[in-house]
Amino acid sequence: MANVALTRAVTDHGTMSITLDDFAAIVGATPAALRGRRDRDKKFPAPINTDASPLTYFLRDLADWWIQSDLANPDAVDPVATAWWHFTATFEQCSARHGAEATRRLVAGAALLLCERRPPELRLQDSELLTQLRDHATSVEPRFADVAVPSGDFQPDAIPATDREFLSSLISWSGSAHNSRSSNSPRRPRIPDDSPIASQLLVDLRNVRKECRRQLGRDQKLSRQEINQPFIDLIEPLVRGLARDISTRPSSSDLGLTRLMVSIVDPQPGEVVVDLACGQGSTFIEAMRSAQPTQRSTQVIGCIGRERDELVWTIAKIRLGLRGIAHDLGQPSNGLDCELDVRPTYRFITDPGMRIPQLRKWIRRHVDLLEPNAVVALAVPAASVFRSNPGRSWKELQPEIDSVIFTPTDAAVILLRRGAPEWKTLVQIHRMTAAMAERRYREQLVDHAGVEQLEDLPLDAVDPAIEPFMPAQIRRVAEQIGSRVPRPSGDRKPPEGDDDFVQWRPIRSLTLEALGEPRFGDCSAIRDAVPAPDPEPVPAQQPAVRTDPPEPRRRSPRDRVVFAALRDAEKGENTGEDAIARQARELEAQALEAVKVLRWLLDPTTLREGAWKGPLSPKVNGALEELGTEEMRRALRRLELRLLGEETRGRRPKDETGESAEPDPASNDDAQFQ
Repeated sequence: MANVALTRAVTDHGTMSITLDDFAAIVGATPAALRGRRDRDKKFPAPINTDASPLTYFLRDLADWWIQSDLANPDAVDPVATAWWHFTATFEQCSARHGAEATRRLVAGAALLLCERRPPELRLQDSELLTQLRDHATSVEPRFADVAVPSGDFQPDAIPATDREFLSSLISWSGSAHNSRSSNSPRRPRIPDDSPIASQLLVDLRNVRKECRRQLGRDQKLSRQEINQPFIDLIEPLVRGLARDISTRPSSSDLGLTRLMVSIVDPQPGEVVVDLACGQGSTFIEAMRSAQPTQRSTQVIGCIGRERDELVWTIAKIRLGLRGIAHDLGQPSNGLDCELDVRPTYRFITDPGMRIPQLRKWIRRHVDLLEPNAVVALAVPAASVFRSNPGRSWKELQPEIDSVIFTPTDAAVILLRRGAPEWKTLVQIHRMTAAMAERRYREQLVDHAGVEQLEDLPLDAVDPAIEPFMPAQIRRVAEQIGSRVPRPSGDRKPPEGDDDFVQWRPIRSLTLEALGEPRFGDCSAIRDAVPAPDPEPVPAQQPAVRTDPPEPRRRSPRDRVVFAALRDAEKGENTGEDAIARQARELEAQALEAVKVLRWLLDPTTLREGAWKGPLSPKVNGALEELGTEEMRRALRRLELRLLGEETRGRRPKDETGESAEPDPASNDDAQFQ
């Protein structure tokens, strides 16, 4: 019966405190039901602490009350939750006696062995487990994973569960010898062999894995990775607590940013992913999920990483070892200084997380490593791309820059490749919440497929776990500027577009003019980089007749940016002044025609007279009612006068003879809104 596990937990840890939420998970009840009984049942146990939140209780008191209550259901007890709580209670006791870091290392080493293959010699008495683990760590023979990558391109390290030195550093860890790998002094265990609480910790850890395997069912044909995944999900957050705060950079990247860079590079079987600042190994885990969605016995890509912080490096090896991912992390070292024999199959994905003054070294390092067919996805702060003098910061990198992607998290991804085309691509991923993605997805189905209702929204459209990076956005960016997308030959201009909250446009260089005007939800670095136009002052009432010539119209800061971008782009193509003037006239004519169409569309009398063929849909009719205001019509009239060169700013326009004509009512209205 399941109550046996609960009774055993009470016998060993009955005086441990537990919250109602944790106890509800163990007994298979809802926290709300237990809180309701707490308020109504006079026999409900009293909490230990009455002046703190959340309230905690003795496990023995809650268990006794639950077994005697009518809620008790032996079949409802969750054996995984019970085993896990039993393990965490032992973990706290072992940490208090031997130190939290030593306890986490012991758990990590034992978990590696359980996920890889439990040695026969570990099937002994529980009291001898710790001694047998240490003996195994000193005598195990190293083994290497089977990887479908040429050995010259990728030579993996030994499997962590069979790496004698690494496994010994976890199970027989000593504080004095740990920080100096070159030290010849013997390592003395922080946790002695005769520690009963450490032996109990290993027993509880083994029970957790056994219950996780039993929960999946024995009749299912699952791979070793799928069988171990529930156990890994429980152990990994506890092991990652080894990482201390890093002053120079975070030790892990945002999940959405990691998926974005992996999707852009798109590693294929036989290639090698290289991360010179691998942190806790999230890039390799995501790359394996992308390149090897099915659980094969042979790994299809290689993983080469470097990490300078030893604790973070240790966590990376543990995380990769738990998942059985073959890797080459070497020894803790700085990716800027490590020796690397670059191959054409290498694909670089790096998020150094450095401050702006230190990014130049990382960018130059990756440019030097570029092979003809290699690509680099490098994450940098968005504020570093558009600075006060962008030409000086990025001029020498222009030939290698292929694309720049701005994300809503104030991070930018630069895609580098040798011999990048003259035209670059700038991409902006706009901020998108789960509600916005759901609304956009439903609108597309109604418009294109005629579907009125959806019961469940697929994760392919929205995944709140990686907000604000939605899977649809990541996929769209990869389709536009991924490393497998053919680039335009010569100086042919690539296309531009805007859909699914992703906007892309061709640029020639990283300048403020190339960025353009930001949309809603862009990152703060883009909003700070683009100067907002100054509001034009309302002019005073001018006399009816003016003898002096009119002053030339002053361009707003936004106009100056647009005209400067046009001038720089045309000069880059060595276009003559006549061609520039002709192109400008053509653009003005096209804009004037567009304004006339908009004025006609927003005129209600035109629609009532039947000029529009066919009925209007409710969505279009509502949009016209919202936009067809007097202010909108006046704004279009002002824009038309500006394109015609007849904008008066409150002055009467002159007729063909040069005399002041009668004031145009629309022009007078325009002057009030300038």
